[in-house]
Parts: sequence; C-alpha cells; structure tokens
Amino acid sequence: MTTAKMRYPLLIFCCSLIFSCFSFFVSNDKLCAQPSKALEGLINEIVDEYIDFENSYGLSVGIIDDGQVYKYQYGKLSKDKPAPPNAQTIYHIGAISKVYTTAIFSALVKEGVVNENDPLSKFLPANVVAENGYLKSISLKDLATHTSGLPKEPYNIALTVRDKENLYANYHMRDAYDFLADFRPKVDGKESTKKPIGGNRFRYSHLGIGLLGFALEEATGKSYDELLQQYIIRPLGMTATYSSHQKIRSSSNVAKGHYFNGRVAEVNTFASLKGSEAIRTNLNDLLKFVQANMDSKNRLYPTLAPCHTGRVDTDMKYVRCGYGWYVINQNKKLPEIHTHSGRTAGFSSYVSFCKERGKGVVLLSNSSTRVDELGIAIMDFLLR
Repeated sequence: MTTAKMRYPLLIFCCSLIFSCFSFFVSNDKLCAQPSKALEGLINEIVDEYIDFENSYGLSVGIIDDGQVYKYQYGKLSKDKPAPPNAQTIYHIGAISKVYTTAIFSALVKEGVVNENDPLSKFLPANVVAENGYLKSISLKDLATHTSGLPKEPYNIALTVRDKENLYANYHMRDAYDFLADFRPKVDGKESTKKPIGGNRFRYSHLGIGLLGFALEEATGKSYDELLQQYIIRPLGMTATYSSHQKIRSSSNVAKGHYFNGRVAEVNTFASLKGSEAIRTNLNDLLKFVQANMDSKNRLYPTLAPCHTGRVDTDMKYVRCGYGWYVINQNKKLPEIHTHSGRTAGFSSYVSFCKERGKGVVLLSNSSTRVDELGIAIMDFLLR
C-alpha cells in the first residue's frame, strides 16, 4: 500500500498539516476499560483499507483517551496463522528503539554517570581518536539529537553484509572503529576535523544513536540489554521487551515480519549498535513506556522528561528534535505532540503522545507498509 492508496481526507489533511512520519500513545493496564463503540467504529474505519491491502497482516492499535486505555487487534499473524494478534504479540519496533536509548542516557546523566557534554572520544579506543580529531567535537548530546554530523548508516557497512536484509548482523564495533577513524564531515565542501561554529544541524543517524548506546555500555560496564532491564523494563514491570535476539527466539508469541510482496522477512540481528533499532516489544509494554512519559507521578518521569524538550530544528516545519523524540508544535495552534516511528525487517510502528491533553496512540504492524498515516489520523481525531 502506498500513500496514493490512502484515500481518507482526514489522513491527507493530517499529513499536510504535520508530517507523515510519527505517532503518539499512552497507557495503563490498571485503567483499562471496555472500548467505547463510537471509538471502535472510528478506528475500524481508519484502519480498514490498511488491513484489506493484499500484503498487510497483523495490526495492534492502542489508544489512551483521558486515562482510559483501549486496545484493538486486526488482521492475521501470517498466512499460516490466520488468528489475529493480541496485546502480548511481540513486534520489532525498529527506530522507536532510539527513544528507549535516549531515556537510558537521560537516566545516566541524572545519576552523574555521564555528562551530556562528554565527547564521544572519551569512550573510544585511543588509537581511533588519535587518527580523527573530529571525534573530540562530537558530544553525547549531539548523538542524542542527531546533530553529530554522522551519516544515517556507516559507509563501510556494505563491506560486512552477508545478508542484505540483515545489515547489522555482521557489523561489529571493530568495523565501526574503522569507519570512525576515517570519517571526515564536509564543511563548505571541504573535509573538516572539527564541528563548525553553529554546526548543530540535524541529520538523522542510526549510527549516531547506536554509538550513544555503545558509549553508555562503556560508561557503565554493562551490556545494552542490562541497561534496558535496569532503567526501563524492571521499573515499569514490562514482561516482553527485549533487544537480545536469542531471548526473543525462545518466545512463542513473536510475530513474523512481512515485506510489501508478502514474503516473510528474516529476523534482524545486531552484532553491535543495538541502541538504534534492535528492540522488540508488545502493545502492553509499549503502552506502559508511553504512559511513563506522560505521567508526572510515574517514578521514571523525572528521567524521561528531559528527553521531551525540543532542542534543535529539523528539516520539517514546526518539528524539533529532543533526545530521541520528535517534538511537533504547530506554532501554538495545536498542543505539543511527541512522536517517533519505525520500519524495519517487515515491521512498521508508530507512537506519539500529547501530555497536555492526555491523549496517545500506538500502532504495531508486522507488515512493511507504514502505519504513520493511520496514527496521525487517530491522533487528529482525539485532539478535536
């Protein structure tokens, strides 16, 4: 399904008003209520065409509306499993992993383990830093806000790929070190060994957030999985959130991803840089995380809130970037919305929340077809 096939006027309006990339949601299982028929009918109408598309499969939708939580399930898990998904079905959320990584970063800043202005070079081997002075000018804050100047993907990743559908399976930190030793950003058409004055330009980078996660591992002596457990999973009582491929493989409720042509996607693995795209989770757990970002009384809120501040402009009007989160502010015409989306290895996902109105939306799909427009449409409805 392409954008051209999404014919709802509401969707077109939302995409032109905001942008077709992100979403929001909030949840609390303890507050879960019986879905209202009116809301259910609206959600059914919005997602109907997506589900009817030939190679769309399962879709899980979560809504928070003034403290009430609603969960809806659509489609089927695969051709071999005609049953619909449920709130425990595990999806790969791809780039939404970034807001988990920046949340861990914020927690470690609060504890004084790292400083947001610490240079990336502090966590790299001395020989790598000696070869490239530019690394001293990249701070952890730059990595968290996509202003490091690093590219979306490391240029040498193609040299390590054994499966083009599983890019990071064989990309180790030694490969990242090789790339970083040689990387020079271009400033005014020339290679530079340091960031230019006023050079905090937004440039979305999987590599940058992946390196942020690596720096946090180095700072604490703990693996990314251990940090995820300590700072997010255990405090929120999550039961199905992982970045470990081996742990995920042991679960019987993991959805298989599907590409546009309906072909089943191979499970993506990460030899390094997990913090950018590696997390798998289910609807219940993702709702808990989003609610923690909205609820000032939640124990994690003091460490999550610093991530919400829009710190740098992006290339999209009215959209700034905080620590991981995109912050949409329509010139005060609409309340502030925080959002992110992901699409990888046969999955697509969307999450957003509006603290001012107590609204939220989460969508998880095991199809490559993006769900952003659906999430934007639902949020637009909730904010009316």
